Amino acid sequence: MSLKRNNLLLILLYVGLSYNGIAQKNHKIFNIDSSVPINELKVDKSSSDDRYSEVFSCLDGDTLFLFRADYDYPKEIELFKYSVKSNTYSSCPVNIEKLLNDDGKLYNILAFAVKDSVLLISSSDGKHPIRNLNVFKRRGNTYSYDFSLPDSCDLHTAYIAFLPNGKLLGLKNYIFWKEKHTESTKLSIVNLENRNIEKTINVDFPLPLYTLIVPYTILSVNDSSIFFSQRGDYRITEYDLELNEKRTLTNESITWYRMPQSFSDSVLSSSPYPVNWCMSFNPVIDKYSCVQRIYADNDKLIVLYSKQDYSRYCYDVWRKENGEWKLMEKEIKDYSSSIRHFYKRSLFGFNDDHFYLIGDKVLRLGVRPPDLGCHIKPVYMLKLKKYLMNNTIPYCVEVLSFK
Repeated sequence: MSLKRNNLLLILLYVGLSYNGIAQKNHKIFNIDSSVPINELKVDKSSSDDRYSEVFSCLDGDTLFLFRADYDYPKEIELFKYSVKSNTYSSCPVNIEKLLNDDGKLYNILAFAVKDSVLLISSSDGKHPIRNLNVFKRRGNTYSYDFSLPDSCDLHTAYIAFLPNGKLLGLKNYIFWKEKHTESTKLSIVNLENRNIEKTINVDFPLPLYTLIVPYTILSVNDSSIFFSQRGDYRITEYDLELNEKRTLTNESITWYRMPQSFSDSVLSSSPYPVNWCMSFNPVIDKYSCVQRIYADNDKLIVLYSKQDYSRYCYDVWRKENGEWKLMEKEIKDYSSSIRHFYKRSLFGFNDDHFYLIGDKVLRLGVRPPDLGCHIKPVYMLKLKKYLMNNTIPYCVEVLSFK
Protein backbone atom coordinates (compact mmCIF):
# COMPACT_ATOMS: atom_id res chain seq x y z
CA MET A 1 0.00 0.00 0.00
CA SER A 2 1.12 3.52 -0.59
CA LEU A 3 0.25 7.04 0.43
CA LYS A 4 0.45 9.32 -2.56
CA ARG A 5 2.82 12.24 -2.67
CA ASN A 6 2.37 16.03 -2.52
CA ASN A 7 0.58 18.05 0.17
CA LEU A 8 0.31 14.88 2.17
CA LEU A 9 -0.97 16.07 5.50
CA LEU A 10 -3.28 18.77 4.22
CA ILE A 11 -4.98 16.41 1.80
CA LEU A 12 -5.24 13.69 4.42
CA LEU A 13 -6.74 15.97 7.03
CA TYR A 14 -9.02 17.82 4.66
CA VAL A 15 -10.54 14.65 3.26
CA GLY A 16 -10.78 13.05 6.68
CA LEU A 17 -12.21 16.05 8.46
CA SER A 18 -14.74 16.68 5.71
CA TYR A 19 -16.78 13.85 7.19
CA ASN A 20 -17.46 15.99 10.22
CA GLY A 21 -20.21 18.01 8.61
CA ILE A 22 -22.65 15.14 9.27
CA ALA A 23 -24.66 15.29 12.45
CA GLN A 24 -25.10 11.53 12.80
CA LYS A 25 -23.35 9.68 15.60
CA ASN A 26 -20.81 7.02 14.75
CA HIS A 27 -20.51 3.64 16.39
CA LYS A 28 -17.04 3.15 17.83
CA ILE A 29 -16.05 -0.53 18.11
CA PHE A 30 -12.33 -0.19 18.89
CA ASN A 31 -9.83 1.11 21.43
CA ILE A 32 -6.37 2.58 20.76
CA ASP A 33 -3.85 0.41 22.64
CA SER A 34 -0.58 2.11 21.65
CA SER A 35 0.92 4.74 19.37
CA VAL A 36 4.58 4.75 18.32
CA PRO A 37 5.98 7.72 16.33
CA ILE A 38 8.51 6.94 13.60
CA ASN A 39 10.69 9.94 14.35
CA GLU A 40 12.91 9.50 11.29
CA LEU A 41 9.87 9.59 8.96
CA LYS A 42 8.15 12.97 9.08
CA VAL A 43 5.96 15.33 7.14
CA ASP A 44 8.12 18.38 6.59
CA LYS A 45 6.58 21.02 4.32
CA SER A 46 9.73 23.14 4.48
CA SER A 47 11.79 20.35 2.92
CA SER A 48 11.98 19.92 -0.84
CA ASP A 49 12.26 16.16 -0.36
CA ASP A 50 8.63 16.06 0.78
CA ARG A 51 7.25 17.62 -2.39
CA TYR A 52 7.41 14.53 -4.52
CA SER A 53 7.52 11.47 -2.33
CA GLU A 54 5.43 8.50 -1.43
CA VAL A 55 5.21 6.26 1.62
CA PHE A 56 4.76 2.52 1.13
CA SER A 57 3.93 -0.17 3.66
CA CYS A 58 3.20 -3.88 3.81
CA LEU A 59 2.79 -6.54 6.47
CA ASP A 60 4.77 -9.76 6.87
CA GLY A 61 3.50 -11.83 9.79
CA ASP A 62 3.45 -9.47 12.76
CA THR A 63 5.99 -7.03 11.29
CA LEU A 64 5.06 -3.85 9.44
CA PHE A 65 7.55 -2.72 6.78
CA LEU A 66 7.51 0.86 5.50
CA PHE A 67 9.67 3.30 3.59
CA ARG A 68 9.53 6.65 1.85
CA ALA A 69 10.47 6.91 -1.82
CA ASP A 70 11.84 10.36 -2.68
CA TYR A 71 11.53 10.52 -6.44
CA ASP A 72 13.30 13.78 -7.25
CA TYR A 73 16.12 13.34 -4.73
CA PRO A 74 16.53 9.58 -4.33
CA LYS A 75 18.77 8.36 -1.62
CA GLU A 76 19.42 4.93 -0.24
CA ILE A 77 15.99 3.81 0.93
CA GLU A 78 15.68 3.42 4.67
CA LEU A 79 13.38 0.48 5.34
CA PHE A 80 11.62 0.64 8.72
CA LYS A 81 10.43 -2.50 10.51
CA TYR A 82 7.83 -2.21 13.24
CA SER A 83 7.23 -5.24 15.50
CA VAL A 84 3.73 -5.65 16.90
CA LYS A 85 4.98 -7.97 19.65
CA SER A 86 7.64 -5.62 21.03
CA ASN A 87 5.93 -2.35 20.00
CA THR A 88 9.30 -1.08 18.74
CA TYR A 89 10.87 -0.36 15.35
CA SER A 90 14.26 -0.57 13.68
CA SER A 91 15.58 0.21 10.20
CA CYS A 92 18.00 -1.02 7.56
CA PRO A 93 19.20 0.33 4.19
CA VAL A 94 18.11 -0.82 0.72
CA ASN A 95 20.43 -0.19 -2.24
CA ILE A 96 18.22 1.20 -5.04
CA GLU A 97 20.82 2.00 -7.71
CA LYS A 98 19.06 -0.38 -10.12
CA LEU A 99 15.88 1.70 -9.82
CA LEU A 100 17.34 5.01 -10.98
CA ASN A 101 16.81 6.57 -14.39
CA ASP A 102 19.67 8.08 -16.41
CA ASP A 103 18.88 11.48 -14.90
CA GLY A 104 19.35 10.07 -11.40
CA LYS A 105 15.67 10.18 -10.48
CA LEU A 106 13.88 7.21 -8.99
CA TYR A 107 11.60 4.95 -11.03
CA ASN A 108 7.89 5.25 -10.36
CA ILE A 109 7.16 2.68 -7.66
CA LEU A 110 3.81 0.94 -8.09
CA ALA A 111 3.68 -1.61 -5.28
CA PHE A 112 5.78 -3.21 -2.55
CA ALA A 113 5.83 -6.53 -0.66
CA VAL A 114 8.09 -8.37 1.81
CA LYS A 115 8.30 -12.05 2.73
CA ASP A 116 11.04 -13.37 5.01
CA SER A 117 14.33 -12.31 3.37
CA VAL A 118 12.79 -11.22 0.04
CA LEU A 119 11.72 -7.66 -0.75
CA LEU A 120 9.88 -6.99 -4.00
CA ILE A 121 9.17 -3.66 -5.70
CA SER A 122 6.97 -3.23 -8.77
CA SER A 123 8.17 -0.24 -10.79
CA SER A 124 8.11 1.66 -14.07
CA ASP A 125 10.87 3.86 -15.43
CA GLY A 126 8.29 6.22 -16.93
CA LYS A 127 9.78 5.91 -20.42
CA HIS A 128 8.92 2.39 -21.54
CA PRO A 129 5.53 0.63 -21.44
CA ILE A 130 6.87 -2.48 -19.69
CA ARG A 131 6.91 -2.52 -15.91
CA ASN A 132 9.27 -4.64 -13.83
CA LEU A 133 9.17 -6.76 -10.71
CA ASN A 134 12.44 -6.04 -8.90
CA VAL A 135 13.58 -8.62 -6.36
CA PHE A 136 15.90 -7.70 -3.48
CA LYS A 137 17.44 -10.16 -1.00
CA ARG A 138 18.40 -9.46 2.58
CA ARG A 139 22.05 -10.07 3.27
CA GLY A 140 23.00 -9.30 6.84
CA ASN A 141 21.37 -6.02 7.81
CA THR A 142 20.77 -4.70 4.30
CA TYR A 143 18.78 -5.53 1.17
CA SER A 144 20.53 -5.61 -2.19
CA TYR A 145 19.26 -6.09 -5.74
CA ASP A 146 18.99 -9.69 -6.99
CA PHE A 147 17.05 -9.79 -10.28
CA SER A 148 14.11 -8.32 -12.22
CA LEU A 149 11.20 -9.85 -14.08
CA PRO A 150 9.46 -7.92 -16.88
CA ASP A 151 5.77 -7.38 -16.16
CA SER A 152 4.85 -7.21 -19.83
CA CYS A 153 1.15 -7.91 -19.21
CA ASP A 154 0.83 -5.32 -16.40
CA LEU A 155 -0.26 -8.05 -13.99
CA HIS A 156 1.23 -6.41 -10.90
CA THR A 157 0.45 -2.72 -11.32
CA ALA A 158 -2.44 -2.35 -8.83
CA TYR A 159 -1.45 -4.65 -5.98
CA ILE A 160 1.10 -7.30 -5.03
CA ALA A 161 1.23 -9.57 -2.00
CA PHE A 162 3.06 -12.71 -1.00
CA LEU A 163 0.89 -15.75 -0.43
CA PRO A 164 1.57 -18.03 2.57
CA ASN A 165 3.32 -20.50 0.23
CA GLY A 166 5.85 -17.83 -0.85
CA LYS A 167 4.36 -17.28 -4.30
CA LEU A 168 3.45 -13.78 -5.45
CA LEU A 169 -0.11 -12.62 -6.06
CA GLY A 170 -0.63 -9.75 -8.48
CA LEU A 171 -3.62 -7.62 -9.45
CA LYS A 172 -4.15 -5.71 -12.67
CA ASN A 173 -7.09 -3.29 -12.36
CA TYR A 174 -6.91 -0.64 -15.04
CA ILE A 175 -7.72 -0.10 -18.73
CA PHE A 176 -4.43 0.49 -20.49
CA TRP A 177 -4.09 2.03 -23.93
CA LYS A 178 -5.91 0.12 -26.68
CA GLU A 179 -7.22 -2.53 -24.29
CA LYS A 180 -10.78 -3.75 -24.32
CA HIS A 181 -12.88 -2.70 -21.35
CA THR A 182 -13.42 -6.35 -20.51
CA GLU A 183 -9.67 -6.76 -20.01
CA SER A 184 -9.39 -4.30 -17.11
CA THR A 185 -8.95 -6.84 -14.32
CA LYS A 186 -6.75 -9.92 -13.88
CA LEU A 187 -5.35 -11.92 -10.98
CA SER A 188 -2.11 -13.85 -11.34
CA ILE A 189 0.28 -16.02 -9.36
CA VAL A 190 4.04 -15.92 -9.95
CA ASN A 191 6.58 -18.48 -8.76
CA LEU A 192 9.70 -16.46 -8.01
CA GLU A 193 11.87 -19.56 -7.69
CA ASN A 194 11.46 -20.60 -11.34
CA ARG A 195 10.42 -17.06 -12.40
CA ASN A 196 7.25 -18.25 -14.15
CA ILE A 197 3.66 -17.05 -14.13
CA GLU A 198 1.80 -20.12 -12.92
CA LYS A 199 -1.76 -18.92 -13.38
CA THR A 200 -3.71 -15.91 -14.60
CA ILE A 201 -7.47 -15.46 -14.51
CA ASN A 202 -9.66 -12.77 -16.02
CA VAL A 203 -11.99 -11.24 -13.44
CA ASP A 204 -15.33 -9.75 -14.42
CA PHE A 205 -15.30 -6.05 -13.50
CA PRO A 206 -18.44 -4.60 -15.10
CA LEU A 207 -17.85 -0.96 -14.01
CA PRO A 208 -14.21 -0.27 -14.95
CA LEU A 209 -14.62 3.51 -14.57
CA TYR A 210 -13.91 2.90 -10.88
CA THR A 211 -10.32 1.92 -11.72
CA LEU A 212 -9.67 5.63 -12.37
CA ILE A 213 -10.49 6.80 -8.83
CA VAL A 214 -7.60 6.13 -6.44
CA PRO A 215 -6.53 5.13 -3.87
CA TYR A 216 -8.45 1.95 -3.16
CA THR A 217 -7.75 -1.57 -1.89
CA ILE A 218 -9.97 -4.32 -3.28
CA LEU A 219 -7.67 -7.31 -2.78
CA SER A 220 -6.72 -8.94 0.52
CA VAL A 221 -5.12 -12.22 1.60
CA ASN A 222 -5.23 -14.38 4.72
CA ASP A 223 -3.68 -17.79 5.48
CA SER A 224 -6.10 -19.75 3.30
CA SER A 225 -7.93 -17.37 0.97
CA ILE A 226 -7.74 -14.48 -1.47
CA PHE A 227 -10.53 -11.88 -1.37
CA PHE A 228 -11.39 -9.67 -4.34
CA SER A 229 -14.11 -7.01 -4.27
CA GLN A 230 -15.99 -5.19 -6.97
CA ARG A 231 -16.22 -1.42 -6.52
CA GLY A 232 -19.55 -0.54 -8.09
CA ASP A 233 -21.22 -3.55 -6.48
CA TYR A 234 -21.04 -4.88 -2.93
CA ARG A 235 -19.80 -8.26 -4.08
CA ILE A 236 -16.68 -9.93 -2.68
CA THR A 237 -15.36 -13.14 -4.19
CA GLU A 238 -13.32 -15.50 -2.04
CA TYR A 239 -10.72 -17.67 -3.83
CA ASP A 240 -8.42 -20.37 -2.53
CA LEU A 241 -4.66 -19.87 -2.87
CA GLU A 242 -4.75 -21.36 -6.38
CA LEU A 243 -7.35 -18.83 -7.58
CA ASN A 244 -10.25 -21.27 -7.55
CA GLU A 245 -13.50 -19.58 -6.56
CA LYS A 246 -14.92 -20.61 -3.18
CA ARG A 247 -17.86 -18.28 -2.49
CA THR A 248 -19.28 -14.78 -2.85
CA LEU A 249 -20.18 -12.37 -0.05
CA THR A 250 -22.84 -9.68 -0.42
CA ASN A 251 -24.76 -7.42 1.95
CA GLU A 252 -28.31 -7.49 0.66
CA SER A 253 -29.69 -5.50 3.61
CA ILE A 254 -28.26 -2.10 2.67
CA THR A 255 -29.56 0.36 0.09
CA TRP A 256 -27.01 0.39 -2.71
CA TYR A 257 -27.01 3.09 -5.39
CA ARG A 258 -25.42 1.37 -8.34
CA MET A 259 -24.02 3.27 -11.27
CA PRO A 260 -26.17 2.41 -14.33
CA GLN A 261 -24.35 0.01 -16.60
CA SER A 262 -25.54 2.04 -19.59
CA PHE A 263 -23.82 5.18 -18.22
CA SER A 264 -20.50 3.37 -17.75
CA ASP A 265 -20.65 1.79 -21.20
CA SER A 266 -21.54 5.11 -22.80
CA VAL A 267 -18.65 7.00 -21.18
CA LEU A 268 -16.12 4.33 -22.11
CA SER A 269 -17.27 4.21 -25.73
CA SER A 270 -17.29 8.01 -26.10
CA SER A 271 -13.50 8.39 -26.13
CA PRO A 272 -10.30 6.30 -26.03
CA TYR A 273 -8.72 8.63 -23.47
CA PRO A 274 -9.02 8.14 -19.68
CA VAL A 275 -8.85 11.91 -19.08
CA ASN A 276 -12.14 12.28 -20.96
CA TRP A 277 -13.71 9.43 -18.99
CA CYS A 278 -12.77 11.22 -15.76
CA MET A 279 -14.35 14.45 -16.95
CA SER A 280 -17.64 12.60 -17.43
CA PHE A 281 -17.41 10.47 -14.30
CA ASN A 282 -16.14 12.91 -11.66
CA PRO A 283 -19.21 15.22 -11.62
CA VAL A 284 -21.55 12.31 -10.80
CA ILE A 285 -19.37 10.13 -8.56
CA ASP A 286 -21.22 11.20 -5.39
CA LYS A 287 -24.49 9.82 -6.75
CA TYR A 288 -23.38 6.22 -6.55
CA SER A 289 -22.30 3.69 -3.94
CA CYS A 290 -18.75 2.39 -4.04
CA VAL A 291 -16.55 -0.12 -2.20
CA GLN A 292 -13.39 1.69 -1.12
CA ARG A 293 -11.35 -1.01 0.65
CA ILE A 294 -11.43 -4.49 2.07
CA TYR A 295 -9.20 -6.00 4.76
CA ALA A 296 -9.16 -9.68 5.66
CA ASP A 297 -7.74 -11.80 8.45
CA ASN A 298 -8.39 -15.47 9.13
CA ASP A 299 -11.65 -14.86 10.97
CA LYS A 300 -12.49 -11.25 10.17
CA LEU A 301 -13.27 -9.19 7.07
CA ILE A 302 -13.84 -5.43 7.04
CA VAL A 303 -15.54 -3.77 4.06
CA LEU A 304 -15.25 0.01 3.75
CA TYR A 305 -17.66 1.75 1.38
CA SER A 306 -19.47 4.99 0.58
CA LYS A 307 -23.21 4.90 -0.05
CA GLN A 308 -23.52 8.12 -2.06
CA ASP A 309 -21.13 10.87 -0.98
CA TYR A 310 -17.76 9.41 -2.02
CA SER A 311 -15.92 10.93 0.97
CA ARG A 312 -18.29 9.69 3.69
CA TYR A 313 -17.43 6.17 4.72
CA CYS A 314 -19.31 3.33 6.35
CA TYR A 315 -17.94 -0.10 7.09
CA ASP A 316 -19.19 -3.61 7.77
CA VAL A 317 -17.51 -6.27 9.90
CA TRP A 318 -17.79 -9.92 8.85
CA ARG A 319 -16.68 -12.78 11.09
CA LYS A 320 -16.05 -16.40 10.21
CA GLU A 321 -17.87 -18.89 12.42
CA ASN A 322 -17.94 -22.65 11.83
CA GLY A 323 -16.48 -22.18 8.36
CA GLU A 324 -19.06 -19.60 7.23
CA TRP A 325 -18.81 -15.82 6.94
CA LYS A 326 -21.46 -13.92 8.88
CA LEU A 327 -22.20 -10.20 8.81
CA MET A 328 -21.85 -9.11 12.46
CA GLU A 329 -21.77 -5.28 12.25
CA LYS A 330 -23.09 -3.19 9.38
CA GLU A 331 -23.18 0.43 8.22
CA ILE A 332 -20.90 1.72 10.97
CA LYS A 333 -20.42 5.43 10.33
CA ASP A 334 -16.71 6.25 10.24
CA TYR A 335 -16.58 9.88 11.25
CA SER A 336 -16.76 12.12 14.30
CA SER A 337 -18.33 15.50 14.96
CA SER A 338 -15.16 16.56 16.78
CA ILE A 339 -12.02 17.62 14.92
CA ARG A 340 -10.00 17.28 18.09
CA HIS A 341 -10.92 13.64 18.63
CA PHE A 342 -11.41 12.62 15.01
CA TYR A 343 -8.52 10.17 14.81
CA LYS A 344 -9.74 8.48 18.01
CA ARG A 345 -13.29 8.05 16.73
CA SER A 346 -12.61 7.14 13.12
CA LEU A 347 -11.20 3.73 12.29
CA PHE A 348 -10.03 4.73 8.81
CA GLY A 349 -9.71 8.53 8.85
CA PHE A 350 -6.28 8.38 10.52
CA ASN A 351 -5.01 7.07 7.20
CA ASP A 352 -7.07 4.49 5.43
CA ASP A 353 -4.36 3.53 2.94
CA HIS A 354 -2.14 1.83 5.54
CA PHE A 355 -4.41 -0.46 7.51
CA TYR A 356 -3.92 -4.10 8.52
CA LEU A 357 -5.77 -6.77 10.51
CA ILE A 358 -3.71 -9.00 12.82
CA GLY A 359 -5.88 -11.40 14.79
CA ASP A 360 -7.97 -9.34 17.19
CA LYS A 361 -5.82 -6.25 16.55
CA VAL A 362 -5.76 -3.49 13.95
CA LEU A 363 -2.53 -1.88 12.77
CA ARG A 364 -2.63 1.51 11.08
CA LEU A 365 0.03 3.94 9.88
CA GLY A 366 -0.48 7.63 9.30
CA VAL A 367 -0.05 11.20 10.46
CA ARG A 368 -1.91 12.17 13.62
CA PRO A 369 -3.65 15.59 13.42
CA PRO A 370 -2.07 18.00 15.91
CA ASP A 371 -4.21 19.54 18.62
CA LEU A 372 -4.26 23.24 17.75
CA GLY A 373 -6.82 24.27 20.35
CA CYS A 374 -9.57 24.80 17.81
CA HIS A 375 -12.54 22.62 16.80
CA ILE A 376 -13.99 24.79 14.02
CA LYS A 377 -12.88 23.30 10.73
CA PRO A 378 -12.12 26.46 8.64
CA VAL A 379 -10.16 28.04 11.50
CA TYR A 380 -8.37 24.76 12.19
CA MET A 381 -7.25 24.43 8.57
CA LEU A 382 -5.80 27.95 8.58
CA LYS A 383 -3.93 27.23 11.81
CA LEU A 384 -2.70 23.94 10.39
CA LYS A 385 -1.16 25.59 7.33
CA LYS A 386 0.66 28.06 9.56
CA TYR A 387 1.74 25.31 11.94
CA LEU A 388 3.30 23.27 9.12
CA MET A 389 5.47 26.18 8.01
CA ASN A 390 7.60 25.78 11.14
CA ASN A 391 6.87 22.29 12.44
CA THR A 392 7.29 18.70 11.37
CA ILE A 393 4.96 15.83 12.24
CA PRO A 394 6.13 12.20 12.43
CA TYR A 395 4.27 9.24 11.08
CA CYS A 396 2.79 7.04 13.79
CA VAL A 397 2.07 3.34 13.99
CA GLU A 398 -0.99 2.65 16.10
CA VAL A 399 -2.27 -0.66 17.45
CA LEU A 400 -6.02 -0.90 18.02
CA SER A 401 -8.17 -3.62 19.50
CA PHE A 402 -11.81 -4.38 18.82
CA LYS A 403 -14.22 -4.11 21.71
